[in-house]
Amino acid sequence: MNAVKELLDNFWIIRSTNKDKYFRARNDMEKILKFSGEFAGWQVISNEKLIKLEKIPVHAKPYMGITEFKEKEDYYFLCALLIFLEDLEDNEAFLLSEMIEQIEIILGEELKPDWTLYNTRKSLVRMMQYANEMELIIPHEGDIEKVSSDIKQEVLYENTGYSRYFVNIFQSDVFDCQNVHDFERPRAEGVNLDRGHFRINRVYRNLLLEPVAYYNEIGEDSDYIRAQRHTISKYIEEYLGTRLDVHKECAFLLFEQEDPFGEKFPSGTGQTLNDIILFMCGKCRDYVEEKELKEDLVSGGYRIPKDEFILCVKEVALKYGGAWSKEYREKSLEKLTEEIIDFMRGWRFLDTVPYSNEIELKSAVFKFRAHYPKDFDPDDIDGWNAKNTQEAVKKSTEARKKPDKAKQDNEKKAKKSQKKTDINDGQMSLFDM
Repeated sequence: MNAVKELLDNFWIIRSTNKDKYFRARNDMEKILKFSGEFAGWQVISNEKLIKLEKIPVHAKPYMGITEFKEKEDYYFLCALLIFLEDLEDNEAFLLSEMIEQIEIILGEELKPDWTLYNTRKSLVRMMQYANEMELIIPHEGDIEKVSSDIKQEVLYENTGYSRYFVNIFQSDVFDCQNVHDFERPRAEGVNLDRGHFRINRVYRNLLLEPVAYYNEIGEDSDYIRAQRHTISKYIEEYLGTRLDVHKECAFLLFEQEDPFGEKFPSGTGQTLNDIILFMCGKCRDYVEEKELKEDLVSGGYRIPKDEFILCVKEVALKYGGAWSKEYREKSLEKLTEEIIDFMRGWRFLDTVPYSNEIELKSAVFKFRAHYPKDFDPDDIDGWNAKNTQEAVKKSTEARKKPDKAKQDNEKKAKKSQKKTDINDGQMSLFDM
């Protein structure tokens, strides 16, 4: 993996724990600076400790948050920890109790945590585990998990000094910002933000950090994508080795399946949920065709009642559920639907319509479809698995006797048995911001 991809794929590269990646990036810094400066407009932090590409999106989205965090308090505690660490020297040790005392002062009376509540203590634990994972701190003695039960448990930590590079650098005074949109809006007096490098930066940021760039959401930037698609494709291929797919309502990047780069859909992790989403994509497509729905003239999507979407989930579960993992077979229809909607919303396959009991299917959902092999029997999943296992053993035996013929047979078998998608040569991708 080249250095540009590694910086996109990681929050940062720390020298002490990833020396090979660190020096590869240092050696390829000229290419990194060209990509980040000319196309995405991102800053690069590079010093003797770490290298970080500050991946700032055009607009903040829910899926861009810290996935390990569950409550707002998790973020409160993280901000307080960063402020606390600012006053410590690199490699300076501190006790958890000292940090908790300072957190209470930093958050003040309005946000003062109630440590008698389990959820509050659990938020602190999640935050400290995340800080450890990001190498902001190093635990030396004690078990942070025990704090969930008793806030008086003591843990000894060391400050790594990396916290000062954790927060993005702002180009203007943040005290001038009144809301989240002020943070997103570039400060440039007397400059047309819809032309020149500002526009180019927005286009590349949307393509790199969004699963799908929908034209109705990015406005006139869509004209740039359509007009400059060949130029964009050239640089995307040069720096990332991927391809740009441009469609009537949207554009997105597709990555080769074997490329270990970014968070992808469909992916090898959470396989059952990936399968379910693929089936749902196909079901949604069938529903739109059967009902002969008309696309929304503004968004290009298709609105359906949420009750109808739930029925689609139910039909998919009845048809394919026999092959799912126990976790999903035993989920209630309500919880299964909720998880599917959350996942598909995160990947921009659908949106929930505000102040309405409707769901809008976005155009990207129609790019995917999947099915099990023709001989799949949901009423006899054990027998179907046993049959395919026996055939696999038989093929394996033949492979030992006749290697060349076995290789051909196995390839044919794999093509027949694998789940198929409409885009089986690529995957959508996200990166760690």
